[in-house]
Amino acid sequence: MNKKLKPALISGIPLGIVFALPELDYLKASLNYVKLVCCALYGTSGVLAAGIYLRNLSTPPASPYGDGVVVGLLAGSFFSVADTFTRMLMRLSGYSEQTLAYMDAMGTERH
Repeated sequence: MNKKLKPALISGIPLGIVFALPELDYLKASLNYVKLVCCALYGTSGVLAAGIYLRNLSTPPASPYGDGVVVGLLAGSFFSVADTFTRMLMRLSGYSEQTLAYMDAMGTERH
């Protein structure tokens, strides 16, 4: 596997799946600071991927910034694909609507 692809997959896909959880959607709708944290997951996946990539190199390059940017962009792409695919599967299965209906029944308010 490509040295840049593996770190991007390791960091982008799990964070994208976590980002797609309907429980986080409910929190994002009601709390503004959660929106900021969730948006920071995109950047976190890129930084994590670049860190994994640079750690796995046997001889670090003199200027690794270009490679780090490429790995970060790949991680963001995988993050977006995993997020979209997970949301699509949850919507088709009815899980997201059931979870939000359950949270509404518990009496929590959404804004």
